[in-house]
Amino acid sequence: MDNFTQCGQAYDDKILPKNRKRINNPINIPDFEMAEREPNGKDLGVLLKKVASKLVDYAEMTAEIGIELEKNKEYESDEIPENKNSIQHFMDYTRQSL
Repeated sequence: MDNFTQCGQAYDDKILPKNRKRINNPINIPDFEMAEREPNGKDLGVLLKKVASKLVDYAEMTAEIGIELEKNKEYESDEIPENKNSIQHFMDYTRQSL
């Protein structure tokens, strides 16, 4: 989930994809009520609320990229579209969500 968040943040901040923060170990683990034991239903609710928030961000990004792609012309193979970085963040975001 942390990489998913970083992709969205990089998209919003228009950071170059190569400069996006990558996270190999989770850093933003929710405060589960029973962290020393197995999570309970309330913990699942906290996690689902966080996931839902990220899915809203993802839906907005998807709509924005769709609009951009619809209005752009066809590119020759050696051309780079202006929104290349945004598209790359979207693709990274998508991979993180799978």
